Amino acid sequence: TFTYPHNPKQRWWEVEEWTFFLDDIASHLRPGGSLSLQMNAEDLGFNPTIARWLETAGATIDGQTIRWRDLATWRARAFRS
Repeated sequence: TFTYPHNPKQRWWEVEEWTFFLDDIASHLRPGGSLSLQMNAEDLGFNPTIARWLETAGATIDGQTIRWRDLATWRARAFRS
């Protein structure tokens, strides 16, 4: 479980914050490692635009849960040309 601080002027994480977070987590996982995040009910931590970006980055979003089967592939998917 983790809690991240909110910037009072910016409620949701943007691509920059998610990129930093995912890069950091991916650097600690073995190849093929997965990630599952359970977001707080009152604060899902992303807006619809970010939700679409996370799905582009390989995540599946089911209610309050965000999952990656293989987090190592997220960056290649998120930043395709």
